[in-house]
Amino acid sequence: MGMLVLTVLAQLSLEKVDAATGFSTWEPNLFSLLSPAAQEARDVLLTLSVSVHVGQAIWLCGMAATGFVLLTAANLRNRLIALAPVVAGAVIALLVLPSDPRQVYVVDKAAARLVCDGPVCVTNTHRARLNDFAGPARDALRMMSSALGDQAPISIREDTEVWPDSSRPPRSRQTALFDFEDGEIAAAKGKELTRALIANSLVPRCSAYLGATSSSDVSAQSIAASWVLDEPEPRSSNMAYLSSGQQDEIRKVYGELTSLPRAEQRSRISTMYLGAVACKGDPFAALGGGASR
Repeated sequence: MGMLVLTVLAQLSLEKVDAATGFSTWEPNLFSLLSPAAQEARDVLLTLSVSVHVGQAIWLCGMAATGFVLLTAANLRNRLIALAPVVAGAVIALLVLPSDPRQVYVVDKAAARLVCDGPVCVTNTHRARLNDFAGPARDALRMMSSALGDQAPISIREDTEVWPDSSRPPRSRQTALFDFEDGEIAAAKGKELTRALIANSLVPRCSAYLGATSSSDVSAQSIAASWVLDEPEPRSSNMAYLSSGQQDEIRKVYGELTSLPRAEQRSRISTMYLGAVACKGDPFAALGGGASR
């Protein structure tokens, strides 16, 4: 019963609320790593590091030794001595287990090796998808370059970095990153994939957590993609998850944006993009000409 309680508490300790977005994320820590039920790897490229395997092996061997001695102990003194292996195992395991969440999971280098078709790269794990992916991705780069000039990203590649869910990984203005774990990108094909890549490139999420896309991000992505594609109205599959009031606000801002002189439209899109890449300000407010938060 004690070990069951320990396992449950270890799993509960994984939860962490991102102060910036309010989303609950899951981040491994020393205490949670004492549980045999490790947090699932959030990406196909990740695997547990050697130090995690060694630390957990030491801890579990200590518990097994204590359990065996307890079964054979005939008196109180021997039962107390039986606690020595589990205590020693815990101490040694805590010294071996990584304290930095970024060292819990590591990238499989062979799986993460990039396979490229010009400026478009995917990992070796997803190389079978490159042929269908490269065309729409190049179209996205061409359209963003036509719309934004030298401020547009010049390459698109699959993200291979390891970051804790609660972190804000640095983004590059020249290289747009994507993840096949993103449902919209994974499911899209052809022109819809081009749209999804434009939206994801111009308004990248700041959090490493895939579920941390805010309503402001969705709104800005819908407008940015439709503006680059020169559509009469903003649209995206994610707009369906917003309230009718939010959708009306998106249409209003898009109408105001497209009624401005072309130079001013481009200036607002550029301001939004540079702010989104730097994780500064509200991208949707920038499109409306508002101040950064």
